[in-house]
Amino acid sequence: MNFCYRRVVFCALIGAALQSRAQLANGIKAIIHDSVVTYDEVSESMHGSEKLLVRRYYDRPDLLEREVEKLRKDTLDVLVNRQLILHEFKTAGYNLPESVVDEMVEEEIRKKFIDRRTMIRTLNEEGYTYATFRQRERESFIESAMRAKNISHEVIVSPIKIKHYYDAHLDEFKVEDEVKVRILTLPQLSESVVPSARQQLEEALAKLKAGESFTNICTLYAPGGQSNKEGTWYEASQLTKHLSDILAPLKPGEHTGILSRSAGDDYWICEYGGGRPVRGRHYTVAGSKEKLLDEKYFDSAAASTNLPPCREFFLVFLEDRHTAHVKPLDEEVRTKIEQEFLSQERSRLEKQWMEKLKKKTFVRVFPG
Repeated sequence: MNFCYRRVVFCALIGAALQSRAQLANGIKAIIHDSVVTYDEVSESMHGSEKLLVRRYYDRPDLLEREVEKLRKDTLDVLVNRQLILHEFKTAGYNLPESVVDEMVEEEIRKKFIDRRTMIRTLNEEGYTYATFRQRERESFIESAMRAKNISHEVIVSPIKIKHYYDAHLDEFKVEDEVKVRILTLPQLSESVVPSARQQLEEALAKLKAGESFTNICTLYAPGGQSNKEGTWYEASQLTKHLSDILAPLKPGEHTGILSRSAGDDYWICEYGGGRPVRGRHYTVAGSKEKLLDEKYFDSAAASTNLPPCREFFLVFLEDRHTAHVKPLDEEVRTKIEQEFLSQERSRLEKQWMEKLKKKTFVRVFPG
């Protein structure tokens, strides 16, 4: 396209916008050959991500403004690149048969909406037409096909390169001390049922001591899911202070006695024996930090009468421990390193491709 033709197209587009008054003129954010990206398109595309940013930075308005502006720029780049790709598809003489588009649309209807009636109702509620939905599906397919053609998905990452990266970045693969923990929890529903929850755990504890598996105990006493019967691995830094204290004396395969926790961020963890609290630890939470304030032994039932009411009773089972180590260069680590290299290479190739398209296509981005 020569310079004069570009100028004619640009002036025609701007002229049409001005004739539609300031509202439409201000609505154009970018021009790519004979297509436009509007402010509304940018706003719509970033809407979901912007809501997440608002929730995350609502109390930091300066940072929120910067993050939203960055999101707006990134979103505009994505939309401009899409138009560049669609223009390249058209000028290269490629063709996507309408019958193929029809098949894709029908497949999307089955996956997203079940049937066409539900689709139409949903689109109307969201302010879209069927024609808009169909056009977006068509463009999405073209964009994916063009990326597959122009950005190699067969980049080879050699085993030697992976090994060199691993050796040079061992810190990335360090793992802290880990514990695998299972927890059976019975919630405290009301004052009147305090004994029943504790009594159930006393029964469960007796079965554990008799050789019943913790998984079966959880299934029997917490069928509704108030338990972690499959177990979860935690690194040391992920453990709360009170859970770390509970696990400290345990060896793999061992479990606690009956424990309780009171409600709130200022709470007590109590160990039970003979049907009553025998030791209590007082914790508080400030921000993300948990701190042990006090520890008491109760030599009688009367000594524990001033404790706050418990919110839940629970048992903790330590299934396994791993000491701090560096992950070996196994299949999982190799795959992670390889995917990182592939991502970097594809990003480089995409950037190179976009720069090439911009050099042969008229692109104008408006500030603001």
